[in-house]
Amino acid sequence: GKSTMAKKSAVNRNEMVKRLVKQTAAKRAALKAIANNESLPLEERLEARLKLADAARAVLKNGMVLIGCSAPEKM
Repeated sequence: GKSTMAKKSAVNRNEMVKRLVKQTAAKRAALKAIANNESLPLEERLEARLKLADAARAVLKNGMVLIGCSAPEKM
């Protein structure tokens, strides 16, 4: 019935989320390592921090869409 399909949909969505988390974990770890490495030039560290902030923005925006909210373009 519908509840079985809904359960399959939720399971599929959860599996997709798990795959995305694994895919982005290595990239996030690499950016964090660059951002925190004081032996690297400041500009390179700041660029890594901006990429991390942009990734967080995307996660928040996508999460809000999933729960039916809209995200502001600027804060």
